[in-house]
Amino acid sequence: QAYWASGRWPSDDGGQLVGSYKQTLNHGITAARKLDNWKELAAWLTCLDGHGIPNDGRSEESKRKEKRDRANEIADAHRKLGQCDKALPWAKLAAELAMQEFPEIKVKYAVTLACVGRFEDAGHEARVAFDMDPAGVRPKLASQFAELKSNGTQPGRGLDALIARFAPTP
Repeated sequence: QAYWASGRWPSDDGGQLVGSYKQTLNHGITAARKLDNWKELAAWLTCLDGHGIPNDGRSEESKRKEKRDRANEIADAHRKLGQCDKALPWAKLAAELAMQEFPEIKVKYAVTLACVGRFEDAGHEARVAFDMDPAGVRPKLASQFAELKSNGTQPGRGLDALIARFAPTP
């Protein structure tokens, strides 16, 4: 990536080099996924994301989906590493690109917000997800907030309020 940005990238075979480079990144991503190597996965995906989505004739929806899925996967990798602060901008981007669809992405964003102590924002995002799919989202929210509390990453008071708010009704 540094070589590409250096201005010394050859212009005669640049397209072939870019294609090979991106293919290498994709192989690294595949390997990291299969090995559950979250640190490498986050690094490879972030590197690939730095090159943007090519304007190759695909629809805007297709490009948005690729960007959303990549951001969501980067956020997941950082969360699995316990790096909620690094996951937050990616989770936010994925949630924004999900618009009013994909409540599971909104749930992940809400949990990431809670993980960094932003309980009010987490409650708002959780409510957005809940409004999209009350029956499917309620148990996910309650269990993920409870898991976050049991990990001891955040003080219980803010999480207790979120857990109570989304606890399954008897």
